[in-house]
Amino acid sequence: VVALIFSSVYKLAKTSKLNKYTFLISLASLIVIVLFDASPIMVILLGGLGAVAYFKAKERKEC
Repeated sequence: VVALIFSSVYKLAKTSKLNKYTFLISLASLIVIVLFDASPIMVILLGGLGAVAYFKAKERKEC
């Protein structure tokens, strides 16, 4: 099972645009899930809400 998950993660990382910031976000998500026993679904939802808020704020600054 671990090998299958690792294989999937490796393939996704290989095809994604992984840079310093996306790596840090992924690492922070992993730390929150492991250390604080957070639900991965909640981490994904909060990440999505954070992205929406970030781009809305960025859009307002451009106007």
